[in-house]
Amino acid sequence: MARLNYSVVLVEWADAHCSEGGWIDLDEYKDDGEVIISTVGFLVPVGDDGSKEGHVSVWQSLADGDGIHGFHVPVAMVRKITVLQDLGLETLMK
Repeated sequence: MARLNYSVVLVEWADAHCSEGGWIDLDEYKDDGEVIISTVGFLVPVGDDGSKEGHVSVWQSLADGDGIHGFHVPVAMVRKITVLQDLGLETLMK
């Protein structure tokens, strides 16, 4: 992760989830729709160190080529990506 110009993004994605605990009569089960998760962090493009093919990779913190708390969300589960701040090199040098 040598680059310094990763954008800060909000990724909204559909999480895999389970029904309520315990036995449920299947004909009484109601699908309550997707569970949408919001993740904020540095977007690392596919091909860069720290990314994962077929996924949107977002890291909470980056420092000197190290990252912590990486999320790799399968592309098919992503519902929306919003750029919160474009951290181009010009921004970092100010």
